[in-house]
Amino acid sequence: MLMQIEAKSNVHIVYLGEKQHDDPELVTDLHHEMLAKTVGSKEEASKLMVYNYKHGFSGFAARLTESQAQKLSETPGVVRVIPNSIFSLQTTRSWDFLGLSADSPNNLLYNSKLGEGSIIGLLDTGIWPESEAFSDEGLGPVPTSWKGSCESGDRFNATVHCNRKIIGARWFIDGLLAEYGKGFNMSGNIEFYSPRDADGHGTHTSSTAAGAFVKNANYKGLGNGVARGGAPLARLAMYKVCWNVEGGQCAAADILKAFDEAIHDGVHVISVSIASEIPLLPEVDQHNAIATGSFHAVAKGIPVVCAAGNDGPTSQTVQNTAPWILTVAASSTDRAFPTLITLGNNKTLTGQSTYTGKTIDFTGIVYLELDELYTASAEGKNEALLLNATLVAGKVVLVFPSSPLRVNLTQVKAIGVAGVLLARNPAYAFAHCLDDFACVEVSPEVASQILLYARSTRFPVVKVLPSTTFDSKLVSPKVAIFSARGPNSIAHEILKPDIAAPGVNILAATSPISPFSFNGIDVLSGTSMATPHVSGIVALLKLAHPDWSPAAIKSALVTTAWKNGPSGSPISAQGSPIKLADPFDFGGGIVNPNEAAYPGLVYDMTTDDYIHYLCAMNYNNYTISGLVGKQTMCPSETPSILDVNVPSITISSLRNSTIVLTRTVTNVGYPKSIYKAVIEPPVGIVVSVKPEVLVFDPATKKISYRVAVSTTHQVNTGYYFGSLTWTDGIHAVRIPLSIYQIGNKELYIPIYAATYSWRISSATLITSRAWKNGPSGSPISAQESPIKLADTFDFRGGIVNPNEAADPGQMVLLMMRRRVVLSSRYTIRETTLPSSEKMQSNMGEGVPTAETVKNTSPWILTVTASTIDRSFPAPITLGNNETLVGQGIFTENEIGFTGLVYAEDMTLSVTSEGESKNPPLEASLVAGKVVLIFPSLYHRLPNATKFVKAAGAVGFIFAKTPRDTTFVP
Repeated sequence: MLMQIEAKSNVHIVYLGEKQHDDPELVTDLHHEMLAKTVGSKEEASKLMVYNYKHGFSGFAARLTESQAQKLSETPGVVRVIPNSIFSLQTTRSWDFLGLSADSPNNLLYNSKLGEGSIIGLLDTGIWPESEAFSDEGLGPVPTSWKGSCESGDRFNATVHCNRKIIGARWFIDGLLAEYGKGFNMSGNIEFYSPRDADGHGTHTSSTAAGAFVKNANYKGLGNGVARGGAPLARLAMYKVCWNVEGGQCAAADILKAFDEAIHDGVHVISVSIASEIPLLPEVDQHNAIATGSFHAVAKGIPVVCAAGNDGPTSQTVQNTAPWILTVAASSTDRAFPTLITLGNNKTLTGQSTYTGKTIDFTGIVYLELDELYTASAEGKNEALLLNATLVAGKVVLVFPSSPLRVNLTQVKAIGVAGVLLARNPAYAFAHCLDDFACVEVSPEVASQILLYARSTRFPVVKVLPSTTFDSKLVSPKVAIFSARGPNSIAHEILKPDIAAPGVNILAATSPISPFSFNGIDVLSGTSMATPHVSGIVALLKLAHPDWSPAAIKSALVTTAWKNGPSGSPISAQGSPIKLADPFDFGGGIVNPNEAAYPGLVYDMTTDDYIHYLCAMNYNNYTISGLVGKQTMCPSETPSILDVNVPSITISSLRNSTIVLTRTVTNVGYPKSIYKAVIEPPVGIVVSVKPEVLVFDPATKKISYRVAVSTTHQVNTGYYFGSLTWTDGIHAVRIPLSIYQIGNKELYIPIYAATYSWRISSATLITSRAWKNGPSGSPISAQESPIKLADTFDFRGGIVNPNEAADPGQMVLLMMRRRVVLSSRYTIRETTLPSSEKMQSNMGEGVPTAETVKNTSPWILTVTASTIDRSFPAPITLGNNETLVGQGIFTENEIGFTGLVYAEDMTLSVTSEGESKNPPLEASLVAGKVVLIFPSLYHRLPNATKFVKAAGAVGFIFAKTPRDTTFVP
């Protein structure tokens, strides 16, 4: 009996691995025979067949029922059967991935009535009110608690464009105008002096957080479906503070004003997809508008959700680090968008793109030998192409660009190129394709295979298919490569980021005048996209638990987050190379909204807890009082920052003594419950808890416990990670542990090194006699972002240890003081230096990048670089008698206490010839003083030395990233 296509049949990929025959027709026949045995006949198999994979590997795609797929998976020769469920490229998928499906009646989304009654305020670039995502159809009256308003302006009529969905829309620009003195130059960009969004960023974040249901939403026809926000019935209030000028400008004054108005207006959640730059400003600094504004919001019970920033995977780049802020990292979801590329030798490779045009049949392929796709001007903008149109017209161009993020597709298409294969790290978000133009991204490995074919063939050709959508548990979510990483550069003991959420290739509404809008829809990536996901979830949690504080909500999210993906495998973090994610990548994990609604216990905090933190940071009473709005006196003995009641434990300097800290949990679950401690200690660390059992009853809702942490290690081994979980058999309240092992106090040289242990690679060293451990006996590590134990991709045998130059986190502390002494007394220790030996990877312009090794022929002995067992510490004593240690080759007389100047506005600009120009240092301000510098151009440091000295300064302290151990001459 012939089997018919059932209603529940879906496309599955039957993967057979390496093809057993070179004849494509024979391979195809074998596929049909295999499928026919399952479905009953060759005729039926032909109807069900979708694709035959017969060149690069063997397999086929076919429409199968679950029983048919199961039968095929048990067939000899089948490696695996992969479901290929098709969904639209949109936010709907990210919300389903998080467990908030609109089709499920039993989740946080429906228990919170889809967000009805909640008001989400966003500080962003404005909103495009005509978008379907902001329809008020089906919404009731505006909540009576709302005190805000809508303001008219350019192409924005408050009466027309505000409705029961967009209940507030205001714009703040006076701070920016004041900065410029008067009107500013838009540089050709469109902008509106009103809440209307020209950029599209604010529209995208708004629709992600609380967009209404939109049917038939798609991006260039890819995956039609229903798009919506996390809280689709919530109301929106837009506070436009960022403007489409010079890449996007947001003035601190405008941000603070927006916070002020939002608190007054009665928003329930504030979403801020904005971040600052390194160096971070202390929370008490008047320029830190987000920390200041958010403190006041949180003190009044309004959670503030902020982006972690997009400077990853470099360590210590996470932003918005105040403990009262909920800081969000970005992750991918269980989705991929494969594009098949077939070479003329019948080898099929895979890239990714959002290209949905016609198949590019076999056509010529050209490799741009010298990266001739574009040139860059001094301002970094793309200029004239160097392409010879007669050579590339009608062909596909393979590019290894120097910039991993920008390709001038408009100019490429204009000269007749059929498509571009762009070699770049697969961890990056997609580049936007032009309509009907293929820009397919391939990994360096795939690009190298294409290049090898092109160079070995007289007339190389390639075929490119449009992309498809692939959703599967086999596509494991990852922390995005761009997502900023911890530890917190202001206070290492406060874990940041707090949580991760989908932020890669998110489809949502946008401004139709933004460059890559498709019918008012765009696909964007960034922690800006992850932030509104969490904001929408927070809105739902506040409705479900109106008595919860912002800290309780944060705790619920952190302690219930996912550490494993849908398949059960651990979540990894994209970097160079990829690694298992740790708390500095994603905090507690990827947000798990349904579990967060029932956390069992929470780590709650009040304003007094935040004052404890500020006092522990040694901020003075005056600055703390200015922030909290009341007279504050810190205790005479500085409180321990380790006792701040955050849902994590981070110890940045564990020596050979026991550290004891305290946490307090509040029962929000069953009134009568018993919780037992389950400890996963970091490697080599001893962790104990007292009491080990917590007994709650109606009269006992809060219980404090003590955690003792110790070690017997004698060497500096960097950060290791573990967890502490309280469980009653139903709830698992997990907090991450991040412990920096220093070891023997007497042997320790106090040079701060932001080293964080990555998971050890399973690779085995090939050179059996090469050193795997340094002279101290500790494993050799590779300087990455963050530092990891070296594996075989780093070295064949390894060596020694540097301690890093002055750490940016410590340098921030210098901004709060004004006197410093530099010592020329060096401590040089050889072979016994008690810190992990680290391998110096090639840093280039950024982080150590995978697949960059050269001279790879197996007959070549390829050499990497390492440091040796020597360090050159230079003690720095501040006016408060705190001593920090950097590195340098300063051998002159000790500089006694003298003034300290932070060159906040100093920049090392570069001329078109690549030479540094004289930075704007005023001799009257720096003469006779020590200058603290956070320059952006590290390789211009010798010139900085010259200019600082010429201005009369007696020295300067240069904040370098922990990965850079080279000295300044």
